[in-house]
Amino acid sequence: MTLHQKWRPPRASRPFPQGVAARIQGHCRYQTLNFTLILNLVYVGAFLPAALSIVAWRQGLSALRIRFGLDLASSFRHVQQAHQKEFNMQSDTQDKKTLDAADLAQFTGTEQWYRHSINRTVLYTDGAQYVAEHGGAYWLLDEIALIQPYDKIVAAEEFQVWVLTVHTNHTATLTCSDGNGNTVFTKEIEYTDFPLDAITFYFTNNVIHLPSEY
Repeated sequence: MTLHQKWRPPRASRPFPQGVAARIQGHCRYQTLNFTLILNLVYVGAFLPAALSIVAWRQGLSALRIRFGLDLASSFRHVQQAHQKEFNMQSDTQDKKTLDAADLAQFTGTEQWYRHSINRTVLYTDGAQYVAEHGGAYWLLDEIALIQPYDKIVAAEEFQVWVLTVHTNHTATLTCSDGNGNTVFTKEIEYTDFPLDAITFYFTNNVIHLPSEY
């Protein structure tokens, strides 16, 4: 271009025909799709084994937990059954009444005094303790001790004779007299498994004892 020539802008390039542009765009989309598919295949190929391993590990862990839980529950049941069996044996031993009337003759005095757990003013002797322990008759000591603060007629008797008479149908009658045949208190017991046909206690000076200990 000489100095005398006027500058002209370059001519714009002609656009692609419409059909050619469409084919180019379709080719680009196809290449993009192929590239995306390849990336997905690479991702699946790389991470699928790890994902399957994680699933298998979780399934194995769940199975292990289930098995461990079953084993633990089974062990707990065995321990519970053993404890229940031991408890039943102890209960049978404790509930077995070993009281015999002939054994009461040995008590002619007391070496130890026992204080009632509720009415602390009442004491009882070795003989009364023996009857309560071997005859399952702590409730009988309660009957004698607990009525003292509440029944003025009974409490007015300085010397009380308490007699428990057991009937054949496991009912019983509890009476309190003044020692001269005058009954001041009577109570019907609906059920008792006391092993003797009858038992007598004396109550005087706030002490429960057997007649042989008086």
